[in-house]
Amino acid sequence: MTRAREVLKRQTLHLTRLVDDLLDLTRISHGKVGLKRHRLDLRDVVRKTTDDLQGLFRQSAVDLRVDQAGPVWIAGDSTRIAQVLGNLLQNAVKFTPAGGSVIVRLEKIEDRAVLTVRDTGVGMDPAQVERMFQPFAQGAQGSARSQGGLGLGLALVKGFVELHGGSVSGTSPGPGQGSEFVLTFPIDEKAAEPEVLSARSGASGRVVLIIEDNPDGGDTLAQAMEISGHRALVARDGRSGIALAHTLRPDVIFCDIGLPDIDGFEVAREIRKDAALAGVRLIALTGYAQPDDLAHANEAGFDFHVAKPADLDKVYRLLD
Repeated sequence: MTRAREVLKRQTLHLTRLVDDLLDLTRISHGKVGLKRHRLDLRDVVRKTTDDLQGLFRQSAVDLRVDQAGPVWIAGDSTRIAQVLGNLLQNAVKFTPAGGSVIVRLEKIEDRAVLTVRDTGVGMDPAQVERMFQPFAQGAQGSARSQGGLGLGLALVKGFVELHGGSVSGTSPGPGQGSEFVLTFPIDEKAAEPEVLSARSGASGRVVLIIEDNPDGGDTLAQAMEISGHRALVARDGRSGIALAHTLRPDVIFCDIGLPDIDGFEVAREIRKDAALAGVRLIALTGYAQPDDLAHANEAGFDFHVAKPADLDKVYRLLD
């Protein structure tokens, strides 16, 4: 009975995904898909989607690496973009043998956000790559059929990216030599303005900069700051946090220690070098709260140390 239930569960989920894909494709072809666009940093979508699929990659013994630098602002539907990247990553892990690797790279090139997914998998005949974006297109029978699916993933990728005003292309040197898919989205320079303007608006309360790579932690703390009458801005890595600190000159900076590029200690040292930021209150925000961690934070230039999860009463006292 247990085995039967597990089989039923797997097959029902598989069928649900296929039906959802068919419905999405039909809506796209009839122009009935409405995107819920909002201001977003594409790095957040990439981070969340890759985090969600880490278990699948570990199970398949395929290495997943993410390479992204500063903020990449676009106006888009985060759910649909996550679906697009998820389709590409699931294809990549499906057709990459154990021991292989998949690299996700996000960068800003002129006025475009460029998202690349490259794998070391089975590859494709170069002449067939463009055909793979057509609905129901399949690769070689022996490989694609054994892996399941209806050949809708790349068609959906193309449809949703183009609805965002972007483009998608694929390349492969040939069978056994991996594949690369490149998505582009138009950069929306104005998308970043509301956050900056609100932080500089001069309204009551303090200007607070939160440097935190975890979206849930950073955004929740920012919301708590705004509810209490302050103006909050979130940076997702150390270097962009330093740049925002120089530009905005906040009253208070909460900085995580474990960041994806440089650690919080280096951020603190860089901020303390700027005489214009001499009066900023610098608070370490981290899961490391042992005596040695506290000493290290003090040496780097932090004024206070808040352990995660942050006690909001203590946070409010530090803001006062």
